[in-house]
Amino acid sequence: MASQLSSRVRAIASEAIESDCTPASFIGVQALNNVTTLNLRTAENWLVREELTLLYRELVQEHLDPSYLSYGSGFGGDPGLLDATAALVNTYFNPVQTVDPDDVVITTGASLCLDALTFSICDEGDEVLITAPYWTGFDQHLVLRTGVKLLPIHAPSADIGLTRPEDLLKGSLVPDLTAAYESSADPSRVKALVVTNPHNPYGRFYPESVIREAMQWCAERDIHYVSDEVYALSQLTDPGVHLSHGAADSQKQHGHRAVPFVSALSVRFGSDDEAKVPEISVVWGTSKDLGSSGFRVGIYVHRQPPRSGPSRVSRKAASGAAASATSAPNPRDRSPLTTTLSNLTTSHLPTLTTSLLTKGLFTSASLPHLFQLNRTRLHEHYVLLRGYLQKWGVPYVEVQGAPFVLTRLACALPRVRRAKARGIGNTDWSAEGGAEPLGLTWEDEEYLVQTLLRDRAGVLVAPGRQYHMERETDSGVSSGDASHGAPDNKRAGWVRITFAVPLPVLKDGIARIAAVLGLEG
Repeated sequence: MASQLSSRVRAIASEAIESDCTPASFIGVQALNNVTTLNLRTAENWLVREELTLLYRELVQEHLDPSYLSYGSGFGGDPGLLDATAALVNTYFNPVQTVDPDDVVITTGASLCLDALTFSICDEGDEVLITAPYWTGFDQHLVLRTGVKLLPIHAPSADIGLTRPEDLLKGSLVPDLTAAYESSADPSRVKALVVTNPHNPYGRFYPESVIREAMQWCAERDIHYVSDEVYALSQLTDPGVHLSHGAADSQKQHGHRAVPFVSALSVRFGSDDEAKVPEISVVWGTSKDLGSSGFRVGIYVHRQPPRSGPSRVSRKAASGAAASATSAPNPRDRSPLTTTLSNLTTSHLPTLTTSLLTKGLFTSASLPHLFQLNRTRLHEHYVLLRGYLQKWGVPYVEVQGAPFVLTRLACALPRVRRAKARGIGNTDWSAEGGAEPLGLTWEDEEYLVQTLLRDRAGVLVAPGRQYHMERETDSGVSSGDASHGAPDNKRAGWVRITFAVPLPVLKDGIARIAAVLGLEG
């Protein structure tokens, strides 16, 4: 059967790719000891689903008619949905340039959007820079159909093995971008830089200065800047504090100044820097911030540079865009890139979920309340989980905007705690000098995630290693006895825990983790 596969997919099919999703949500999945499994691994948001269900039900009851059983209208998405999406982006993403419906394309999920975008701007064999750590799904969605090569960028400021959690993402990306670019056999084939902001798995924001500098670097080399912003509107908010998006810097949060999320659409350049603005693509969707991952609604927004001239697209996409300019049904005044994306994705759109439900959601008077309610509940659930992490004495990355937290839970392994109690080693990031660090390894992380949490406790979490946290220098770090102060691999032992789940599920998950590790619950 493998001979029937194309050369593009044959290598991927030969590998065992572990999906980030599970067949069921919180019930019906059985662990090896027949304990019902809790899914704290998948980055789904359940916190406003009751309210969303009521709204969707009302839309169906009041507006569903036979027309929604037909093919959808419009090019790049339902015209009314394009208008509503442009209005939403202008309201919540604080764009420098007003986003027009012509700049927007609706796709079947953010993953397909990224796939179609890469297909549109890259030819087979081209290279794409991507900031690491990153979501493992990019290894498929950016590569499978396009045949491009990913070049991970391990900047020190994004390396949890080198940088304290509170300082992650604050440093410049340019030195490492330049090194990767110049190491390419043919730098002219480096076509894009992909940045995930808010970051997955860190749940933190890149400062505007870092984004701007990376954008200017891209512009100087005619490289497309792609910003994956699927968690953009999940900034954590204290209960009772209303945050208008983009004004978070005036608020206090967790005793620290709340860092605002800055979209690639809102990064400003001086009047003399217009030549330093690259092609910019932003990807968002309803899966994370609006808890509707099953609807598969992705949003593409194109920020064109101020200079005149068409967007750079791949050779295969250019001919399709030209043909669409004359043959597409009622095409809008779109750029070659948005025209190409519309061609690739419009036929996949389900009419009911886009033209009725999502358009109804985006135009609902309750939308601002839903965004605020989601942020408030994210904060409440995070504070609950964070309290236990602090009680257990395990390091974690303070979340700014995400439904999950990255924590070095392997520091709570019984053998590690026993060694620490005897004064041998430490797991405290603030500790300097004195005792040798504890010898945490990738094997410890695997034992924690698979044997203890999954098989014994029935709790699914995401291992940090799957986010490409491993470096080549880590390969020489072997398993060791913590009691002998073995070398500590600071990139090992981390897990990502999703807290945007129903409160009883979160409390049960915390209790199970505490029980299997012998911690205070």
